[in-house]
Amino acid sequence: MHQEDFCQIAGLRATRKHEAEGGPGLAACAQWIRELSARPAEDLLNLLRWQIFNWLTGNSDGHAKNLALVQTPHNTAGRRLAPFYDLVCTRAWPNLDRHLAMSVGGESDPGRISPGHWQAQAEAMGMRPRFVLREVGNMAASIQATLPKVRTDLEQAHGPLPMLQQPEKIIRTQLRLAGHRFA
Repeated sequence: MHQEDFCQIAGLRATRKHEAEGGPGLAACAQWIRELSARPAEDLLNLLRWQIFNWLTGNSDGHAKNLALVQTPHNTAGRRLAPFYDLVCTRAWPNLDRHLAMSVGGESDPGRISPGHWQAQAEAMGMRPRFVLREVGNMAASIQATLPKVRTDLEQAHGPLPMLQQPEKIIRTQLRLAGHRFA
């Protein structure tokens, strides 16, 4: 199936996939979804949830090459946001940049993002701030509830996995930040 990533849609080289390097941010991606998607409301919600997930799970590599619009199989004029991939806690590796590839309300340091940043991001994306803050809270609660079971299931299937300790620590730190700031 034909797809175009968001650097291609923007007419940018792959080297400009991060917002800080001149690549597109979430507001630009939201605008393209509004213009090109066959189901913009659903795709915009998924884009928002993708960024919330990246922030809460320590994925600092959520850039424009990891987002794409795919041509729908039965409608050559229709496009949809492609399924997400490369969802990794990159902050678990000390030599990788910890800043988000796409900022939230102008802030790319995950530890400094506040409800005000999410409200600014909501407005830039044409969304209601209260709705966006509710989505942040829902995602944080969902990850908080799921995290222990994920670890248990992985350890039952593969034995103790020390490599899970650092990502889990990062995720728990982000969840605490979200809990304190978004309560």
